Amino acid sequence: TALLKVTDQKPPAIIVHLSAVTYMDSSGLATLIEGLQKVKQYNGKFLLAGLRTEVQDVFQLSRLDKVFEIHPSLEDALKTAEKDGSDQ
Repeated sequence: TALLKVTDQKPPAIIVHLSAVTYMDSSGLATLIEGLQKVKQYNGKFLLAGLRTEVQDVFQLSRLDKVFEIHPSLEDALKTAEKDGSDQ
């Protein structure tokens, strides 16, 4: 619900910081996919940051690591979002 409220505001970039997430199931993946789709509708950026190994493995096994823009840290994602925002 929180993610969809943010996407409704149509910010230029959304960063989902997942460093505290130790487990990701199909409903979590579906929520992130829905958020990504909504952001793409208005040409925003949707970035994931700080995935733990066990969560990163889920993205790799489902091949969603090719769909999402994943950054190793929140700082890296913020730099990318700021850089991309200055290009527009």
